[in-house]
Amino acid sequence: MSCHKLSVPTLALLACPLLAQSATAALVNPTVLNPGATISPLQNGGSGTDFTIVSGFPVIYSFDFRAQGGPTGTLFENIVQYPNTVAGLHPYGSGLMFDFRFSLTSGDVTKFGAVGYAGYDASVKQCDFVGCLHVTSGAVGAASASRTADGNEIDFSFSHLSASGAPGTSNHTGNFQIFTNATSWVDPPGRFYDVNGMFTIDMAGPVSAVPEPSTWMMMILGFCGLGYVSHRRRNSLIFGV
Repeated sequence: MSCHKLSVPTLALLACPLLAQSATAALVNPTVLNPGATISPLQNGGSGTDFTIVSGFPVIYSFDFRAQGGPTGTLFENIVQYPNTVAGLHPYGSGLMFDFRFSLTSGDVTKFGAVGYAGYDASVKQCDFVGCLHVTSGAVGAASASRTADGNEIDFSFSHLSASGAPGTSNHTGNFQIFTNATSWVDPPGRFYDVNGMFTIDMAGPVSAVPEPSTWMMMILGFCGLGYVSHRRRNSLIFGV
């Protein structure tokens, strides 16, 4: 499978009112997505309004993406946090919820992958009809959600998402959402897939709960250093060095 880096020429902070869910979007709970599992169909409905925007993240974060020979369009993200009082809607109390949607200006997308979830609990749902947050008529919902065996990547698959204008297709999605027990976020690369391969793009996600290989190496070197110092100290005490 080929892999390409998507260029991101435009970054925009949308001026919009505080996120709100229309009363027409009936509330539904997300479904737990364990490593190696697939969910189809996804729960489809609202997520309530009793939340706060995560500090340091815009109300809505949007940027254009494009790749040579691949899809072009705009990705929209937001990160919110629910209080423990609505744990029924958010299965992890005050953990973060990552919300995504995107529209295409060219090409097609068969799958969208969000990475960085290894070591975290995660549940998923979507809201793809008018009345959901900023969703317009004709939005395509995800056909399924799956998670890699290591738990790191969560993928939303689409069957009819294309900018071609072909009958039965649409060029924009509804909201697809990941609820986690993560409490902080970073910008790991995300992934778009089409018939030609995979394209990566920077996007928001949870701070890694699993140390990177370089981190493990630094930890090992640190432990070795501590062991050496301890050994030298012990010898000094025994032999009076």
